[in-house]
Amino acid sequence: MRSLRVRNAILQVGAGVLLFAALELVARRFVDPPAQDPVHMLRLSGADGYEAIGQVRDAGAFLVDTHLLLQPDPRLLWRLRPDLEVRATRLHLGVQRPWTVRTSPEGFRDRPLADLPEGERRVLVLGDSSSFGWAVEDHEAWPTVLEEALGEGWQVLNLAVPGFTSVQGRALLGEVAPRLPPDVLIAAFGANEAHQVLEPDAVAMAERQGALGQARRAAGELRLVQLGRRWLFRPWATGMVLAWRVGALQPRVTVAAYEEALEDLAAQAPQTVLVDVCTRPEYSLVMSELDRLRPDVDLVRYEAVHGETLDGCHPTPIGHKALAAALARLLESK
Repeated sequence: MRSLRVRNAILQVGAGVLLFAALELVARRFVDPPAQDPVHMLRLSGADGYEAIGQVRDAGAFLVDTHLLLQPDPRLLWRLRPDLEVRATRLHLGVQRPWTVRTSPEGFRDRPLADLPEGERRVLVLGDSSSFGWAVEDHEAWPTVLEEALGEGWQVLNLAVPGFTSVQGRALLGEVAPRLPPDVLIAAFGANEAHQVLEPDAVAMAERQGALGQARRAAGELRLVQLGRRWLFRPWATGMVLAWRVGALQPRVTVAAYEEALEDLAAQAPQTVLVDVCTRPEYSLVMSELDRLRPDVDLVRYEAVHGETLDGCHPTPIGHKALAAALARLLESK
């Protein structure tokens, strides 16, 4: 009797697998894959950010639009798509301002790394969307303006990625620094760390490297899984918001992990400048403490040099220019 039940169970599982395989083949034949995966991008805003975006515009549509600039990455969770030239007309959270994004073959909002001249003082800029230059043109972003202000003998590389935290920036610097060692490191993180998610960035990044992460990536290539994630996004996002409201989620980066990441970043260059743009208060205190304790670390606050934003967080073009001027004065005084 027991062997009969086992046999029936095996047959049922086999039939289920065959049915799934048949549906997968039909889906691949007749349904195009979704261009974006908003479930994956929900981490960028967190449940709290998703609700806040929803007060301005359709949060799900915003994440889909943002994904046009970004691609999944097993090490960094996501990174900028390489060789982009996109005219963004819907990527806004306040003032609707069309803007153009161009990226290098390496996936940075800067020139190709192969074009860099030798013998110049190198400034690496790590940060999130405020340093990347959200809703401003390439030439208006403060890293570009900073290089122009510093003049001959300096190169400033904009390695900022929208949605990044200090943990992601730390991992990115580990990739870039061996071939592009910085004379000065500018780190502008703190706006995304507190966003509420199921697991912190460090845990998610570690899982992507393991067997479970590889299995999840393989499953993500299935058309039925792709469609299911797209169809179930809004119920999933709603559930995440509810989980956040009852305290079941956690920050992308804890304050302790943020301090550890900044200290490690500061150890990678002779001089480090921390930039506070829209940083949450508890993380801003960490910046202040590092500035106080370490002579090789300086702090520049956007609020002190201009403060005007397009949407409550991202600097205006004039603000980018003011921030670049303050950074240029600091670097030239050293």
